[in-house]
Amino acid sequence: LAYLVVTIIKHEETQNVNICDDTSTNHEDDSASCDYKSQLPHSVLSVSRSHMFCDLSMREIRNVLKFLYTKSKMNLITPEKANLTTNFIYSIELFLPTKFNVISYIDGFGLKPSREAVVTIFMGQSKNRTVEEFIVGPLDKLNEMRLRRNPYSTSASYRVRQVPFVEVWGVYELMLTTPGLHKILEDSYGATVFDCITQIYKTNIPISYSRERKMWISLYYDLEYFTFYPVDFQLLVNIDDVDSTKWKIEKVWYANRLYESYEEFRFLYNNGSAPRTKRHFPSRERESLGSLHVRPNPNIYKRAPKQFEPDGHRYKICDQSVRYLKWQFNWQNSLLKGPTLFNINFNGERIVYELGLQDIIVLYTGNNPAFSRASFADGLNGLSSRTAGLVPGVDCPEHATFRNITIATEDFPMGGVIPNAICIFEQNLGTPLRRHQSSIPSQGGLFYGGLVTSVLIFRTIFVLNNYDYILDYILYESGSIEVKVHSTGYVLTTFQFPEESSYGSQVANDTNAPLHLHLFNFKIDIDILGRKNRYKTVNIEVGNIKENINRKSGHHFKLRHETKHSELEAAYKYNISTPKYHVFYNNDKNDKYGNPRGYRLEADGFVKQLIPTGMGFEDTISWSRYQMAVTIHKESERSSSSIHATFDAGDPVVDFSKFVEDNESIVDEDLVAWLTLGTYHIPHTEDVPNVVTSGKELSFLLSPFNYFPNDPSVHSYDAVRMTPKESASGSEKGLNIEGNINNYTCIPRQYNYESLKKDGSAIFYSLA
Repeated sequence: LAYLVVTIIKHEETQNVNICDDTSTNHEDDSASCDYKSQLPHSVLSVSRSHMFCDLSMREIRNVLKFLYTKSKMNLITPEKANLTTNFIYSIELFLPTKFNVISYIDGFGLKPSREAVVTIFMGQSKNRTVEEFIVGPLDKLNEMRLRRNPYSTSASYRVRQVPFVEVWGVYELMLTTPGLHKILEDSYGATVFDCITQIYKTNIPISYSRERKMWISLYYDLEYFTFYPVDFQLLVNIDDVDSTKWKIEKVWYANRLYESYEEFRFLYNNGSAPRTKRHFPSRERESLGSLHVRPNPNIYKRAPKQFEPDGHRYKICDQSVRYLKWQFNWQNSLLKGPTLFNINFNGERIVYELGLQDIIVLYTGNNPAFSRASFADGLNGLSSRTAGLVPGVDCPEHATFRNITIATEDFPMGGVIPNAICIFEQNLGTPLRRHQSSIPSQGGLFYGGLVTSVLIFRTIFVLNNYDYILDYILYESGSIEVKVHSTGYVLTTFQFPEESSYGSQVANDTNAPLHLHLFNFKIDIDILGRKNRYKTVNIEVGNIKENINRKSGHHFKLRHETKHSELEAAYKYNISTPKYHVFYNNDKNDKYGNPRGYRLEADGFVKQLIPTGMGFEDTISWSRYQMAVTIHKESERSSSSIHATFDAGDPVVDFSKFVEDNESIVDEDLVAWLTLGTYHIPHTEDVPNVVTSGKELSFLLSPFNYFPNDPSVHSYDAVRMTPKESASGSEKGLNIEGNINNYTCIPRQYNYESLKKDGSAIFYSLA
């Protein structure tokens, strides 16, 4: 099971850099080929105060483990010895203090909050088995352990737990020991489990469908890449009992026919009554269908262009705090959500307290049983545990700064480091952020003014089974914040039968790639000049002109400002026929013209989720009912999803609909926007071997809306102005040039790829 096989890394303390351990060494790379003069403003947040956002260090993780294992009443078993009837630790991560306590401290008028950890424990030994979360702290002097409780995140039923390794292996054991299965697979496909069919794809079935814990198992040949080599064989496995010896295969799908039990299938197969499949193992050619071996065009031999930083980095990173021009922010890594940005300031003023992905959902369709109800909540095993080792020069520019993340999960029971999980870099986008050229003397004179678009990008990539998702947080000199998601990787497939044509596209021999929906939910905790904010829509309408200069009626556009007063009013379902702006503002802070200062939220990627309310998987992703919803900030509503959001449909552990349905006032309150992006993907042959990112981009933008007196980028170091030189004879053809335009003679530093040839553990952590 290639995408679930994880090697535990044991790092010494000296290797554990940039994870805010006070014993570690921060290796900030400020070296450059040319002299570097910092243009950075004074940070609004000192390094010592930013420490609260830092992920747990290896030392802290080990101290928490030592503390918990000495609690005899917990009866904890180490994960390698655990089974589903024991108590064992699934994950450990930082537990952030309340927003009020964080802001009070970093703004300098509150006490320093304690650092604490949240620990997820499988309580399999108790009579009423549950999955519990415990808060442990303070981390500098461990002496307290308390159960985490709130109205929307309580104990999770054991039935909706994540899928631990002991459970995955139990499914394999069931397949290996099922009488006759080995011979049927070998006769039908020339392969069997662990012998050329090592890929199984689990489709977990929400409890709302069956009231029992079940999953469909789809089989694939073990080739590069496995999704292009499906076989027409699926098993429905009942894994409801905690004793894996009692698990059973309930149904079989084979040769496009569904059998109500394995016993029925085996009997009919052996007596010749069942239709049979006969396939040969596909070839392992270097340039086979799913292969990503390099196949260069011999007629193109020039290399692609590259960027470089002539004066070195214009940003600074210390621990998990970043300063860039007028921007400053922190990040914290969440097991469920991956990296989240906090305390985003521009020119010393907080714009956003929290900005982060909540979950990724993929909904499939198909005629075969596994795909007909295939619903994946990718946060099930934690998005951060699926971050990729980013490759310099491809995933990020060569001049980017790379950062590791520290993680403590079942994959890394003693704590471990995922290298190159984050990259941070400045990039010239190759387009003007603004520009104008005046060529008519009577219209303001002859001049040109412009500014190239340079941005800071904070990037991570999640590799979730077959799909790769590129997540970017982008900061502009204009004061705007953009978030982008790109989808790439491999399409998921099933065996091609005529009935599947209504659900997808044939992309290879015997291979159908079904239609699917990608959904991404984000949390945007906006603080415009404080925590007392309002939300309004600026609606664009058509009005009648009763009489104009020609005494004829007509039409024109008009604006209507509509402040939303309650959460239900602000639960937005997109309607393309009613264009509008979404504006968050502070009603007590106006500019000199009387405009309330605010920020606009706009999205490019709203989608309509078509599953009826309350049907199957839908209620565990009730946030997808809205393209955007605005609620008041609550500590009990920290996230719209949970790590249980696959099996828990029907009785979700986190029910987002309750965030909205309590319908509280949102006037002059601390507001949070929950925004959903999505796209329907109808696969096609150009998705072979990989889905390309072009056309797969979804984004949203927070941009100032009467927040500044003018565009803040007018103060950019990179602005350029040109005017003609004047001469008495009028023969002068030269230009006066203002701005930072210089010739560069330095040679840009290049990434040393020879080091990767010797040690690739920065890309594949299983090599460490």
